[in-house]
Amino acid sequence: MPAYMVNEYYIFTSFEDMSSLIHDIIHYSLLPEQQQHHSFSVLTGCLDKQALQFKSDQGYSIPVRYESEDDIYYSL
Repeated sequence: MPAYMVNEYYIFTSFEDMSSLIHDIIHYSLLPEQQQHHSFSVLTGCLDKQALQFKSDQGYSIPVRYESEDDIYYSL
């Protein structure tokens, strides 16, 4: 299934959920004093829920774990 990995950690299968996270971080979190802007990286790819792997469009295969409480996948 298509997926997005944000900052090499969070994995989303919904563009809307990913956008919501980035929106919330930008609007509701405070930057450390030494930073002047937020920075995000987004990898596109596919999430294999059976194998617990995120396979990026660039060919990387990244192991993930699922947290049922938060209903989200994270990279290991």
